[in-house]
Amino acid sequence: MISLFRERPLRMVWTLEKDGMTSAIVGTSHFFPYSYRKAFTGLMRDASAVLFEGPLDKESMETVARYGMEGHDTPSVLRALDPEAARTINRRLAKAGEHSAATSTGLAMIRPPNSGFLDIYADEVRPWMALFATWSAYLRTKGWKNSMDMEAYTLATHLRKHICFMETIEEQLAALDGIPFERIVAFLNAFDQWDTYSERFLKLYLDGRYDEMVSTTTIFPTRCESILDDRDPLFFERMKPFVHRGNAVAFVGTTHVRALARMLKDEGYLVRQEKS
Repeated sequence: MISLFRERPLRMVWTLEKDGMTSAIVGTSHFFPYSYRKAFTGLMRDASAVLFEGPLDKESMETVARYGMEGHDTPSVLRALDPEAARTINRRLAKAGEHSAATSTGLAMIRPPNSGFLDIYADEVRPWMALFATWSAYLRTKGWKNSMDMEAYTLATHLRKHICFMETIEEQLAALDGIPFERIVAFLNAFDQWDTYSERFLKLYLDGRYDEMVSTTTIFPTRCESILDDRDPLFFERMKPFVHRGNAVAFVGTTHVRALARMLKDEGYLVRQEKS
């Protein structure tokens, strides 16, 4: 089992410099096996503002979960899955359902007690909820029990930093609904490849090999227009005033960094990855 408390060097940090002002972007993995408490604390210590993608407060997270459960009028991921893939997922995640993030929303309480994992988390829920419930449950079986975003948010709150969210909850939910159903089903059908996929991602992330890491994630369903192409310009415009003033730290999913770095360079910023 991977130890959450064995902190590794954080190599997915980019420094932004212009006109004597310095800020930083941290490329995060929403699910991860390691803590970066020390590194995040160091980055935030002198920060005037800490930025995140969407709202991370408890009420907003509960809103996302409730909305994700309202999938009666959406296609059923369970019914679209290859039967053999579904059996494999149910077998592998047989004990994971009781610890799933969705359990706290009461989803497991309204389904039959002897249901398989997918019967609870992939039927009559929004497709993206089925994806993230399954993916996060799988990662927990591998010891990936940390959320880099939530860890950073909790620290920023504790340090009483000025926190800014770069999208509204409505914008976030619209982006999630835009994830193509076919891509979600294809990724779940490839469950037998998840070990290789996750292990390669982890190694490349820890090594700070950004371009290689991003190229391996193209199969993940969120590498799509609604999550990347539509949101990257939005994030850029909303982070720009903070970056212009300096001493800002922005935490965004790693795949957003490429576009944000390009936009910042076009604005005259020096952008460099810090592989400490």
